[in-house]
Amino acid sequence: MRESAILGILGVYTLGFYIDSAISDNQLDKAIVLIVITALLNIGIDTMSQFVRRRLKISASLVTSGPK
Repeated sequence: MRESAILGILGVYTLGFYIDSAISDNQLDKAIVLIVITALLNIGIDTMSQFVRRRLKISASLVTSGPK
């Protein structure tokens, strides 16, 4: 997983706003929960992406091999 992906998700206006406001209101527990949820979502999306990429590669090789 790329660190830039996590930082990119934190840059989303709504999520970044909620994390920033939780930190500024001294609600670190809320900020940590939001960051953990973000990380779990990122891991889930990355896993799904790997599955789709593997699946497409298999079907693409079957199509390009052609009849023998």
